[in-house]
Amino acid sequence: MVYAIDPVKNKSGSKTVKVVDKTAPSVPTVNKINSKTTTASGKGEKAATVLIYNGSKKIGQGTVDSKGHYNVKIKAQKKGSSLKMYAKDKAGNKSRIKTVKVN
Repeated sequence: MVYAIDPVKNKSGSKTVKVVDKTAPSVPTVNKINSKTTTASGKGEKAATVLIYNGSKKIGQGTVDSKGHYNVKIKAQKKGSSLKMYAKDKAGNKSRIKTVKVN
């Protein structure tokens, strides 16, 4: 709600204004992933969803907790695979993509 107050303390009527979130979350960090990893973990923007893909196939997604950490269950991936991941906030804004090589 917004309103104006003049120098003699007269207050105008109130108006409700909706603030639109247009800011993308930062790229999530990820701990090392090897061919035996079944949980991808790292840090990201609180309450954002972290999505992980191998090519065009989504292999996992999870939510960043209130402390900024996430754990996403994934199937073990082949060594040398390239996984792409990004964060998406509640307003639908997407971070840049991070590419991770499976060791």
